[in-house]
Amino acid sequence: MATTTDHEVVALEHAYWKAMQDDDSDAALELSYEPCIVTGPHGAAAVTHAEMSAMNEQKTYRLRDFRIDNMNVQSINDDVAIVGYTAKLDLTVDGKSFSREFAESSTWVRPNGHWLCAAHSEAPIG
Repeated sequence: MATTTDHEVVALEHAYWKAMQDDDSDAALELSYEPCIVTGPHGAAAVTHAEMSAMNEQKTYRLRDFRIDNMNVQSINDDVAIVGYTAKLDLTVDGKSFSREFAESSTWVRPNGHWLCAAHSEAPIG
C-alpha cells in the first residue's frame, strides 16, 4: 500500500524530470540537496549547486520527452526515501535525435520539512 511519502517522492521525481525537460535549472536546484551525489556512464561526482548550474548552461543535449515506468519507492523513515524505476528518454544530443531506456534511482531526504534529492544514479539498459 502506497504511503503519503511514496506519493510525494513519485511526484517529486516527475517534477525533477519536468524541470530538466523545460530547461528550468532553478526548479532543479530547488529540488537538489547540496552537494548531490550523481553517478552514471561518465562516473561519479558530488555536484554543488554552482556546478549543476554551470553543467546546465554547457550541456549539449536536450530532453524532448520522458516516460517513467515500474517505479518502486522504499521509505527508510519519515525523512528518507529511495526510488528506483525505468525511464525512456527522448533526447537530442549534438543535433541528433534518439530514444534510450535507462535504469534510474534517487535518494530523497527531508531536512527541515522540504524534500531534496541527495543522490541520483543512472545506467543505460541494454
